[in-house]
Amino acid sequence: MERLDWLVSKGADPYQKVPGASATVAHHLGARMVDDLDLRFGATRIGREFDPQEFDRDWKQNVLKFGKSFFLLPSVRDECVCACSPSGCTTMSIVLRYVLGRIPAREMEEPRLWFRELIQFLLWWTEGDIETGWEVIRYLTFDALGLKHSCCIEKYITPSCVLVFRSREEEEVEEIRDEESLRITELEQLLDKLRIKFDNLGQPVMNFLEGYWYTYIIDHLSQRDPYDEEHIIETKRIGVELEPEEFVIPHRISLLIRPKIMFEDST
Repeated sequence: MERLDWLVSKGADPYQKVPGASATVAHHLGARMVDDLDLRFGATRIGREFDPQEFDRDWKQNVLKFGKSFFLLPSVRDECVCACSPSGCTTMSIVLRYVLGRIPAREMEEPRLWFRELIQFLLWWTEGDIETGWEVIRYLTFDALGLKHSCCIEKYITPSCVLVFRSREEEEVEEIRDEESLRITELEQLLDKLRIKFDNLGQPVMNFLEGYWYTYIIDHLSQRDPYDEEHIIETKRIGVELEPEEFVIPHRISLLIRPKIMFEDST
């Protein structure tokens, strides 16, 4: 991070578009900085002596010290077409995509705590900007519904293992959006309702995510395939026995945003 800060101070342009992708340098750097967090999991997997809390603390301190010139620049967007960020991927959406798609939460001792702390740090870093906060809400909703991305593809260039984003072919983008069209409509309808509630409550983004958003999303997911008694009766007539399954919260990193225990304000 210190070297990146030095390069920008000498005129390197984080807003420049990277050849072969619609993403800018800032998009790549954001993902690369979060990629550094994966080092702690790699070290844990091979049995090294390691203090993950100290690693995270040092990472955040370096971000605070060196990241202002290139990390999470809110005005930077690319030309991707995806429901996760419909006006183009931002530096925040790229970082969230990387965190939710790459960090091995199942291998962590306290994935819920780590994820919530990281999201809180990213929100704090953007200085409480409402639109950036809403962008986080939109992205986590996209993930909670299990939608497929049509934006850039992450690739590593060997042997140096440099992370790059490559644009998808237009035909592939159209195919994904066609397949996901009904679910994208579902997403937009959910977001319309969530936005009204978010604006009315006027809560900090993290409070909204841990409280109303989580409860609303879980309720919505549990109602996606409701029990239909008439349908059950008709299937029995043709010799098909259907048994309704108990709703199980799907494994989505975004749903780790809420602590296992919530204290309700009884006043």
